Amino acid sequence: MNHYRTIAQRASEKTSLRRIGWTSPGLLVVAMGLAGCGATSREEPVVHSGEAGPLTSAETDGVVQRDEGVVRFATYNTSLHGDSAGDLAESLSDGGLEKAQRIAAVIQSVRPDVLLLNEFDHDDDGRGIQIFREAYLATSQSGRPPIEYPYTYTNSVNTGVLTDLDINQDGSTDGPEDAFGFGRFPGQYGMVVFSTFPIDVDQVRSFQKFRWKDMPAAKLPVNPNTVESYYREEIEDLFRLSSKSH
Repeated sequence: MNHYRTIAQRASEKTSLRRIGWTSPGLLVVAMGLAGCGATSREEPVVHSGEAGPLTSAETDGVVQRDEGVVRFATYNTSLHGDSAGDLAESLSDGGLEKAQRIAAVIQSVRPDVLLLNEFDHDDDGRGIQIFREAYLATSQSGRPPIEYPYTYTNSVNTGVLTDLDINQDGSTDGPEDAFGFGRFPGQYGMVVFSTFPIDVDQVRSFQKFRWKDMPAAKLPVNPNTVESYYREEIEDLFRLSSKSH
């Protein structure tokens, strides 16, 4: 493991931004050249659609070709979620969820080194992540070469975590709008990082529980009719800044 550098270590090195671009609906890619790695030529634009079909004769086996020393970061809003805890893992379990196959095919085409998936339900045992990594990403989709991510990171989010307060003032305290972030169960619409590089988990900091009112110059919502705070005082004293997490 000594020959690997963590994401944090590599990010602290001098880097040059190579290209930022949208390649498909919900997928943002950032390519960076690491100083001293010999990356001198510009990367060719990559365009892929969200509906991944069979490879054409014009596409190479690796799909994306880039210079040595270029590290590619991507974030992808997958909208892979269920209505209750465990639904996503169950839907993914046989490797045949078409939506997940299309998403995996796009990822196999773009081939990011570090990938953040948004709206991917969090489960404490990581079953959904493991299934998606092995049955979808590490399995060829529509003829595209599999992609391996030996490192992952996920954590709990505010979505679906109830405040025990009637935030939307409908007379109950157990609805999705009464959570810190709208959700039907804790962990719905979560986040997960997939990486080809080791992740320094011990250095991860979470601001999940940081209160909105504690943000310097916080712009808390107001009632447009009265210009008074939208949230009651007991809600403001509790409400978190993140609907997911930082």
